[in-house]
Amino acid sequence: MSGRWFASSVRVGAIASAAPGPDGRAQVRPSITMTRTTPEGGHGDEITFPAPGAAITLPLIGPGDVFGFDRGLVARQEPPDGCVNAATNELASVEFAHADLPWQLSPPGAPPWLALVVLREDEGVPAERRPLPVVTIPPQAQPDLARAAMWAHVEARLTGEDDLGNRILAGVRRRSDAVIARLVCPRRLEEDTPYVACVVPATAGGREAGLTGRSADPRRAAVPAWTAGAAPVEMPVYYWWRFRTGPDGSFEALARRLVGVDPSTIEGFGVRTVSVRRPWPHREPPEGTPPSVTASIQGALRIPGSEVADEVWEPASPAQETFMDELLGELNAPGRRFDPTRPPPEGVGPVTPPLYGSHFTGLRRADAAGWQTTLNLQVRYRVAASLGARYVQLEQEFLMARAWEQAGPIREAARMVAAAELAAESGRRVQDKHLTTMDQVAFTSLSAPLGGTLQIELGFERTGEPQPLGDVVDETAVPGGAFTTAFARLTRRGGGLARRSARAAQRPPQEEAALAAGLEGTRLLGPPASCTEATGDVSALGTRQTDPVGAAAAGRLAMLMDGELSQCQVRGDYSGHADFAGFGDAVTAPDTSTLGNLTQTLAGETGTSERTVVSSGWLRGLRRTADFVSLDTPQDMGGALGMGAATLADAIRTEIEPVRLQLARVQESVFAPGVQETAVPDPRPLRPIMAHPSFDVPMAVELFRRWPEWALPGIGGLPEDSVVLLETNPAFVEAFLVGLNDEFNRELRWREYPTDERGTAFARFWSSPDQGLPPDIDEIARWPLGTPLGGHDRMGGRSLLTLLVRGEVLRRFQGTVIYAVQAAEDGTVPPEGAGVWIEPAFAVPADESTNLYAFETPTREQVAAGGWLFVIREPMRGTRFGFDDVPASGSPPPLTHWSDLTWAGVPVDGRGFVVPHRVGDEPPTPGEENGTDPAWGRDAADIARIAFQQPFQLAYRAEEMLPGG
Repeated sequence: MSGRWFASSVRVGAIASAAPGPDGRAQVRPSITMTRTTPEGGHGDEITFPAPGAAITLPLIGPGDVFGFDRGLVARQEPPDGCVNAATNELASVEFAHADLPWQLSPPGAPPWLALVVLREDEGVPAERRPLPVVTIPPQAQPDLARAAMWAHVEARLTGEDDLGNRILAGVRRRSDAVIARLVCPRRLEEDTPYVACVVPATAGGREAGLTGRSADPRRAAVPAWTAGAAPVEMPVYYWWRFRTGPDGSFEALARRLVGVDPSTIEGFGVRTVSVRRPWPHREPPEGTPPSVTASIQGALRIPGSEVADEVWEPASPAQETFMDELLGELNAPGRRFDPTRPPPEGVGPVTPPLYGSHFTGLRRADAAGWQTTLNLQVRYRVAASLGARYVQLEQEFLMARAWEQAGPIREAARMVAAAELAAESGRRVQDKHLTTMDQVAFTSLSAPLGGTLQIELGFERTGEPQPLGDVVDETAVPGGAFTTAFARLTRRGGGLARRSARAAQRPPQEEAALAAGLEGTRLLGPPASCTEATGDVSALGTRQTDPVGAAAAGRLAMLMDGELSQCQVRGDYSGHADFAGFGDAVTAPDTSTLGNLTQTLAGETGTSERTVVSSGWLRGLRRTADFVSLDTPQDMGGALGMGAATLADAIRTEIEPVRLQLARVQESVFAPGVQETAVPDPRPLRPIMAHPSFDVPMAVELFRRWPEWALPGIGGLPEDSVVLLETNPAFVEAFLVGLNDEFNRELRWREYPTDERGTAFARFWSSPDQGLPPDIDEIARWPLGTPLGGHDRMGGRSLLTLLVRGEVLRRFQGTVIYAVQAAEDGTVPPEGAGVWIEPAFAVPADESTNLYAFETPTREQVAAGGWLFVIREPMRGTRFGFDDVPASGSPPPLTHWSDLTWAGVPVDGRGFVVPHRVGDEPPTPGEENGTDPAWGRDAADIARIAFQQPFQLAYRAEEMLPGG
């Protein structure tokens, strides 16, 4: 872990060894150091060669030669530029990325050549002039330049403590971000005052160069630019910025005002009472109803442990049961109009209260058990839902404008889905007309063009993975050529071949039977076998040859083109052809074959060349019987089963189903909600998209802004500077969101927005997407009806402890950090990086001075067991310097450490500038000072260590903040 180290000054380069010359300009006498190293690796000797001649020196530029510096060298200002509530207990400062800049033009022993002055805006503002802006500094705003060296220092962030000096120098030379320079203005700031901070030259030479644009006399570099408090002085300005202080009070002073409050001691806090004596304005209450009947309603936050399972009216009265019966009848009245067992009612029924959540659940009645009934029959939850509905009514124009902005992509997606549905229906009609009525084998043959692209879930090996149609067919006994467009064209009904075959054999070709047999056949591989070649008998055409081994696969292109000549397939070595030894699939053929009445004869002779010169027209679409590959052992096909033509045809029909194809195309390009989850078996898979708009807005902010007394009853009476421990009320939050989404969906329908009124446009109440948290609730339409109201959020209905902080400290210091911390063994706050430090799950601003911080851990039970702290920490935007404010009591605490030093103990001159040396007894010496502690006025580094403002933090014991704690 890195530490923070301060150094009073740093010089690198030529200026580090420079000395003032006769004319006042810094000079350096160069020298060369050479090191001789022996070949054996010895260290060698160092020899220094001075510059030839004692009078040779190199002059360096000084403050009188500078007309400004790059504004990019300024790394940070404190207070920041434009700040409107700067703390009055702190000092203004400016940081430079080049850590040697304040001393870069000052020889050793000389003060920095830059100074920081702070003026009230009524004292002076820089005016534009060339070469630099100019400001007149009045005497009361002039710091003492004789002590300027005490207000310039170096800060280094380094790990470890070894060799710090050389490591800081190395960081300066590398221009490391971990080493910076800083100027501090020791003027104390006044409250509610605008200021201007200016970086100006600290020497008379720099002042003259900046005002005239010409180099000044080098001797003026050693003269201060002004004498503090003597007279106004006009100064060039290298850099400047504005800020304004806020009311008096530092973070520490404001944080110490915060007081932990037991919420149960605040009258009316956490619960709002409403009158329910006359819930129906046009009806008189039931006879015997007490003069006052009330119901208690908790808000989005409640006092820990105050949850109530059932709604209770005070005093107990039959009016509550009567009201629920009447309300149930009113809520169910519209649903009775849709009851098919009842006759349709006559006329128009009365306007009834809304049945919240009916579009999400699909239930038009409220008498079923579940969260919807709880929401609609209990006053406390109907009020919460009505608040959500009221928000939509008030903001309907704004919300609809944002909804239509999101409708562009939805409309385009809906157009694509509608076009896909039209295409699917058209394709279905075409398939029903032309393909459904086809013979299974003919349909399968017609699917040949899809062999390489169509994936079906049937395979010979039954792997369970989709396979291309061509691969599936290859695993059957059907020759591959039978599933080509050429074969389909050659054997089509009504084609030339069919006509010629009909004339020759008085019957059409039997390609369907051949394909069917091939599909249903079985290919089994056994051990290699040898067989002799069978010779065709041309006098007995049409007679199947004997299979020597009895394992011929059925119908391997059983009919040749004339429909009469049979050919069989045998298994084993093809005798006489050693090239094919060991191959388990060989085909025999007749010596000669006369092809009926065909005009050309196709003849062949065994044992001769496998090539025969024939007309290419006869071989179109045919291919070799087998591709012969030398195999050492037969391939094991694994329990292969035959496949019927009907099975394959059904698989093909399933895959080319228009709805399936169009849905796949839509899911590849449309990512609207609900599209990716749709499947073909759905009643209407390509139904119109009813995607809803989405508003990633934490509605708790809107609820606190419009109706804070409903969000947290009694919040208006909470005292300033209070810290209260509360817990979330999941049931109220869910009721609010149901009412909000229910009313917004009605508005979408009214405005003709494409919706089915089941979307959850508002799913966030506490969390913000900027905090990296998921929505608080899931889609309401997916809520299990049997889950109690309040059990559908991402925490499963568990309440989160929430720390409410109200105070001026939050308005002034908006980056205030809150932690839940497990205390150390002694009950104190553990060091940062040790122990358990838990950040809030989310933070919600209730108003400009009130924030809510919710924690998933610890739970209420863990807090009650003890050992947990809530820590309020000052936001750390950067290194700051100053001193503590005097406590409101007027008496500063004992000075045990320098961090306890208040302005009451700091020596300040009559013009409001801190004096960097002891004046009488000021400042006092800390009681625990030791040799390593800084000393006031010793050097700039010690002043920086003393004035450094560590982030303040305040801890509260969590168990003491519970009711009764």
